[in-house]
Amino acid sequence: NPNRHCILIDYGGVAIPHSPFRVWPTEPSNPSKVRVYGPGVERGVKMNTSTHFTVDCKEAGPGDISIALTDSKNQDVPFTIDDNQDGTFTITYTPKLPGVHCISVLFGDNEIPISPLKVTIEPSVDVNKICVEGLEAMPIVGQPAQVTLNTLAAGTLPANAIHARIVGPKGNTQEAIVTPAPQGYNLRFNIPEPGTYTIEPDVCTLPLRPVQITAIETLDPSKVRAYGPGLSQGTVNKPADFIVDTRGAGNGQLAVTVEGPSESKIDYQDNNDGSCRVTYHPT
Repeated sequence: NPNRHCILIDYGGVAIPHSPFRVWPTEPSNPSKVRVYGPGVERGVKMNTSTHFTVDCKEAGPGDISIALTDSKNQDVPFTIDDNQDGTFTITYTPKLPGVHCISVLFGDNEIPISPLKVTIEPSVDVNKICVEGLEAMPIVGQPAQVTLNTLAAGTLPANAIHARIVGPKGNTQEAIVTPAPQGYNLRFNIPEPGTYTIEPDVCTLPLRPVQITAIETLDPSKVRAYGPGLSQGTVNKPADFIVDTRGAGNGQLAVTVEGPSESKIDYQDNNDGSCRVTYHPT
């Protein structure tokens, strides 16, 4: 064997026990010769779908491989390694989150030159087909509000895929309570004060476009006052007016109807102080 080395050791002209020593040197490990390939390190990997890749050490010399795989939140991703008994290894994993995953490959305790590999995991749903419904409602202070995240056209969602942060008028935040609904999911949250609330939903950690909903104070019609000459008398074909004061009654919609022999024209003038001047024309 041309690679065999023979080591002779003697002491006082006498060989020591076990001499000569025979050594068969092997080629050193060469991590740069390790190749990594397969669908699990290419574009198009989907979350919640099993995939795999191959680590080929045939030309790299002796050594053990070591793999580390982390997701977009830097959490460890479970995987399996199968020794193919031909100098190659198959690594199988199932990504649970979208985003960039990092795969580190070591050979003989040394990282190979192309490591870490970065793989972008695509969501298994089409977030562009998700919409928020129920924004036209005006929730009342002190009562829970609810909107619906319609996901019917987006595909099947994994468990716990929906989250939503609610930002109140003063910047205070809360997490919406998410429950299944026929259209997808209901987002329920509290309304402690009037004003604009921003809803920031995300699906599979991917943020959707924020939407807003406006909350109003509790309505109290008993606090609305109406006064003025037009409520007690009027002259045919001459304008009559009165004031409706809604201050303290909440943010509601004012409606005035004048019933008579025929329809009367009604004009509104907002006084910008919570009151309104109403003018009608008796017939």
